[in-house]
This record gives sequence, structure tokens and C-alpha cells, in this order.
Amino acid sequence: MKKGQIGIELGTKHIRVCARDKEQYMRIKNMIAIDGSANVRAVGNEAYKMYEKEPSDIQMIAPITSGVIGDYTNMRLLLAAVFRKYFRYHRKCTVDVAAPSDITGVEKRAFYDLVWESGRRLRDVKLVSKPMLAAIGSGLDVNAPCGNMIIDFGAGTTEISVISLGGIVKSRLLKYGGDQIDQWIVHRVRRLYNIDIGRRSAERLKLQYSKKQEEKQVLIKGRDLLSGLPGKVMVPASLAEEKVKS
Repeated sequence: MKKGQIGIELGTKHIRVCARDKEQYMRIKNMIAIDGSANVRAVGNEAYKMYEKEPSDIQMIAPITSGVIGDYTNMRLLLAAVFRKYFRYHRKCTVDVAAPSDITGVEKRAFYDLVWESGRRLRDVKLVSKPMLAAIGSGLDVNAPCGNMIIDFGAGTTEISVISLGGIVKSRLLKYGGDQIDQWIVHRVRRLYNIDIGRRSAERLKLQYSKKQEEKQVLIKGRDLLSGLPGKVMVPASLAEEKVKS
């Protein structure tokens, strides 16, 4: 990436931003908190800390749905806040935006307009195919005269692509991802243990299982469906796999 360039990936759960002058990329929660007067209370990681703990007059919004922009207005507010906070001189930069390849031209135009309006006075905005970036980041030789399959498993979508000779031969965007697994875990715990848990607890159980620690027990806290009072139970981490298989 040349100097004066910023790379952005607008994911369902995270916004990833990298720049030439920074050694590591930034990962920011793709969430915004709006109060009853339509004022922005928090964005990014600060908003995620409020998730599932917010009062009734604050609405938590995830603007990206299934890999595409579901709430254009709030996504623009969130991205503009990210630019102001982390990139003081971003107006002189070129922004490369990672976008799914298997979306319509209207949806691609929405990505372009979103970044252009959020950054203001940018030098240029370019859309780059997300499967191609994922393949290059994985170390694959995308210019080789053979087929390379890349599977990008995200929070809201799974994109499967075949790459050969520097181009995408075939790509398919599926509306399934990590969020669906979290929801399955929520239903599973509710049915087996009569405990109503939130998405954050389900995600923690899923991540604990991914560490491949056999017979690992995880303490889950939630609302007891029988008494209506707060409750907790020890749940095996393998519960995540049991639900996927069932």
C-alpha cells in the first residue's frame, strides 16, 4: 500500500482499517448507539460495551447486514466518526474499500458513495474485490494458472470464490456466518438449561470451543426462564459443535 493510502473493510461485525504508516491494522466494532432524540451516543467499541446493557431510550444499530449496507445513514455517521478520531489528515488520502464480489452494482455503488461522503475531500475511492484481498493475504499465488479456492467466513456472510490467473472465476456469497451460530447457541442453551442468554455470551462460548480445549466448561449467565431471576450454569464448550451437527 502506497503512502497516503488507507484500506477499509466494512464487515458485519467489525470495521478493519489499515494505513501505510501504521504497523498494525485497527479493528473497530461496527455498531452505533442512537438515543431517542436521534443523537449519536457512542460508536465502535464504545457502543459495543453498551450492547445488551442499554436502557430502553437507546437503540443499538449494526448498519451492515449480511455483508451489505442495511442502514446507510447510520453507517455514514459511524464511518465519519472513525475518520475523525483515527485519521486526522485523511482528506489527502486514497481509500481502498474491500467489497464482496457477488453483490449488485447498486450495492457496490453504495459502498463507494458511503466512503466518499464519510471522508469528504478524499483524493480518490476505489473498490477492491474482497476475495482477491483474502487470497493475497493468505499467501496464495493468485496469478498461477490453476484454481485456488478461498473461503471467507465472516459474521454475517460466507463468501466462497475460485481464483485463477489474477481474476475471480466464480464467487458465491452465502447469507450464513458466525452470527447464525451465535443464535443457534442461544436457542440450544434455552432449550437444554432453561437459561436465556445474550449474543455476547453465546459468542464467548463459541470462541472458547474454538480453542480446542477438551471438556472445557464455561460459566454462562442469563435469565432463568422458570423463576425469571438471574441465573448461571456451567455449560460444556462442545455445545457449540453439538448444535451445528444437529
